[in-house]
Amino acid sequence: MRAKKLALVLVCASVAFAQTGTIQGTLVDPSGAAIRGAKIAATDQRKSVLVREVSTIDDGAFQLGNIQPGLYTLKFTAPGFKTLTRTDIQLDTT
Repeated sequence: MRAKKLALVLVCASVAFAQTGTIQGTLVDPSGAAIRGAKIAATDQRKSVLVREVSTIDDGAFQLGNIQPGLYTLKFTAPGFKTLTRTDIQLDTT
């Protein structure tokens, strides 16, 4: 069985006044169909520590909340799809 590719359509990183932030986005396949139930893991690149794991909801949306500012790697996995990794996702305090 050939694995399909995942596509990350939108990633927003924002920080709230409490000095933590949120990384959110939507995961879709190349045709634009939402990927439901995909696993997303956020790892702090400087500390090499997994800080948060979530799953996408029905429309492919995900939200990694209450994260400290820093540089992150996001890893997306879903059955039948190739793993997608995005590095250098910067969450700033500005």
